[in-house]
Amino acid sequence: MGQPATVGKESYYNEKDLQAIQMLAQISATMNDPSTIGGFYGASALLGFGLSELGAYEGGVTALELGGGSSQVTPTAGQVASISRTGAQSGRKAVEKALRSFEKRLAQHIGDMQKYKEAGGPTSYTEKEIANFKGLAQAAKDWLSKNP
Repeated sequence: MGQPATVGKESYYNEKDLQAIQMLAQISATMNDPSTIGGFYGASALLGFGLSELGAYEGGVTALELGGGSSQVTPTAGQVASISRTGAQSGRKAVEKALRSFEKRLAQHIGDMQKYKEAGGPTSYTEKEIANFKGLAQAAKDWLSKNP
């Protein structure tokens, strides 16, 4: 707000400040109206349901699509090193088994994520786990394609 103008012992705000206060009061009344709040929650739920049906929460990737290579995930250097170490120490069968395990755990975490979102609980840990398993699975697929 602007500085009040002082006339004698009285202080006055300019006309723009008063208009801003009136506008904020009107916005506040509208936002606190139960029908506005209900409409907001209804629209949010509808949008969330629509996005989940489109697969937006999983980045458009499900555990079944992961094997098809339709969506490329870039594994971290640590994930690549881990898979390379597994392949060097235990061979191709171990990497294939690890890939099956990653895809199984990825599917489990995606299912858990939906439950957590529906319950309104925290999802950051599960999101990190999903990203980790996607990276590990991609690293395993890359290793398997380079080591037939």
